[in-house]
Amino acid sequence: TCSCVPMVALALPLGQPSIGNLFASLPLPLSTGLPVNVNAHFRLHDNRRAIWRLTPDLDGEHKMWAQWNDWILSSMVPFVYARALELLAGTPDLVSDHGHSVWPVPSAVEKEFLNILNPLVRVLKDLPLLPTPIGQLAKPIDALYFPSPTPALRAYRGKMLQLCASRGHIIVDPPEHVVDLLHARGALTRKPCEWVFWEVVLPIATTVPSDELATLLLALVEWAGSWQESEIRKLAERLADVLWLPTDGGAPHAIRTSFDPKSAAGEFRVVREKRANINAHIKRMDLDADAVWRILHACGLKAELTWGDIVDEAALVI
Repeated sequence: TCSCVPMVALALPLGQPSIGNLFASLPLPLSTGLPVNVNAHFRLHDNRRAIWRLTPDLDGEHKMWAQWNDWILSSMVPFVYARALELLAGTPDLVSDHGHSVWPVPSAVEKEFLNILNPLVRVLKDLPLLPTPIGQLAKPIDALYFPSPTPALRAYRGKMLQLCASRGHIIVDPPEHVVDLLHARGALTRKPCEWVFWEVVLPIATTVPSDELATLLLALVEWAGSWQESEIRKLAERLADVLWLPTDGGAPHAIRTSFDPKSAAGEFRVVREKRANINAHIKRMDLDADAVWRILHACGLKAELTWGDIVDEAALVI
């Protein structure tokens, strides 16, 4: 029989990431792949080189010991681990990263210890762990996350997070390994990056300062250079009436009412006032200029005068 008390203790190395080991009072030659050391009253093989684990051929006392060990790993370790992460998240003076460095990296966890992860997340999902842009801690199950797939979008991620929070979304920005752990187990909602533009930025476009709006949408346009043609058509539809593109005339215009600065009709006033003026933005943001201009043309940026432009020009002359 097993007369041990089911004690579990974790040692969390703060600062530099590390690969944790298993302990049974003394260290065992077993790496877990977790970034923490786990000490518990495990039942060991006689040579102390392994702990008993359930296999089909076990019976009797060995089977009971394996069940004991599995219960510790799947119940007690996740509970203690989750409470440790909750403590770190709420103690910013202790760690600067809210304890993210000691969250498990799913791909690094050894196969024999993967049974810790699902029960761990079941506890974590309802704990206030993830910092938000407004300085609060959110439960993963209530929170949203979105990726930033390009350098330009990553550079302005902070502004996008603030806009999401201002619209009442519980938005979080943990490291990718935390996102992977939670999202794969249904504990965190992951939205596509374009969701931020369709559901947050565009509905409040008229209230966003013009330079900030231009910066965000140029980052989006550059990213669209990697999209499929059908997706670019949808982008053109969504941006059709948004006044955001900087022009020589000083006022922002919709893409479809603006002109390519290389237009041959540059001598006309109606063209001069509506020529896209984004070269400074492209340089400052280090954007792919070819991709930006290609997508702007696909979204309706004009190279030639239309009959409507001719009428407008005539009215200016008269």
